[in-house]
Amino acid sequence: MNDETVILKWEKIPKAAKYHLYVSDEEEILLDEFETAEGTSYVLKKPLDLLKTYKWKIVVTLENGETVVGDSQKFTIKDLKSDKKNSKKKEKSEIRCSENKLNR
Repeated sequence: MNDETVILKWEKIPKAAKYHLYVSDEEEILLDEFETAEGTSYVLKKPLDLLKTYKWKIVVTLENGETVVGDSQKFTIKDLKSDKKNSKKKEKSEIRCSENKLNR
């Protein structure tokens, strides 16, 4: 993985049937999406502009069919690179975003 690799991670939700990840720019133009029943991370495949702000969110479908939408998380590659430099001191080698809160 190179310096520009972005890994989006989220926590496993009890009774989740599937997770649907959306990545967009600030104008809400969809850039990438991913769906999984088991995974809790995704390596972003689209190249992103260093200075632009992007958003991502998770939509969880529960076993009973209920949908839970996570808050949108904003990020820039520039900010993530800064975080990576700081995290190297802690021996972490990947850029990570985390989605920990879900609205019900």
